[in-house]
Amino acid sequence: MIKTIDEPAGENCENGGLKIEVGIDSNINGVLDNDEIDLNQTQFICNMSSNANSISHGSHTFTESDSFVVPDGVNTIFFEFLGASGGDGADLTFNACNPNNTWPSRGDGGDSGTGVKVTGMIIVESGDVLTFTVGVNGLDMPTEDVCASNLYVTNYASDGTQGSLSNLSVNNNELLNFTAGFGGMGGFMTGNGSGPQDGQSGSNGFHTLGNLYSNYGIIILSSENLKSSPYVSFKY
Repeated sequence: MIKTIDEPAGENCENGGLKIEVGIDSNINGVLDNDEIDLNQTQFICNMSSNANSISHGSHTFTESDSFVVPDGVNTIFFEFLGASGGDGADLTFNACNPNNTWPSRGDGGDSGTGVKVTGMIIVESGDVLTFTVGVNGLDMPTEDVCASNLYVTNYASDGTQGSLSNLSVNNNELLNFTAGFGGMGGFMTGNGSGPQDGQSGSNGFHTLGNLYSNYGIIILSSENLKSSPYVSFKY
């Protein structure tokens, strides 16, 4: 278990910062008690301090799958990881071929499910290898046209595709998995005479902790859903 508390300016951090305490929750009360803290694993993340306990500063951003080796002297990595979104469903236009058409003429495709952006921190050692898969957004489907003499036709425009999976591992220990957003449903007609209907939006993506996350100290600081190009960035 990991506990983070503010560290005041002083011996450990000249300008203050963050203290990270690590230990085993022996009494299983969901709290890292003082007698459970392993003092040998205590770390300090300092605010731009010249103190020897502060870490060097750097950042790297990746938009494709790759790996990253933790530099010398670094014991904490802050990360920001955006998983893939789905694609928008196809709009369905009815009787676009007939300029005199007065029937309902359009069913909008459903919006894509968004990806999930997770920020957090990992306790690491110099030389650790972070391996990651950056997902790819799903495909937006183009508009599809239907031309018929009446409303009693059945047609389902194409659904947007789901984005691909993302993940993050340290030394082959799986830390995080990202399920991508699902594709939106295409506009459709059911053949009951009601004309084109709007498709439903796709479900949003989400993250889960990997099976081996407990081998490393990882703290999730925030999580939000949004649609943009997937990436992962590391700061230290």
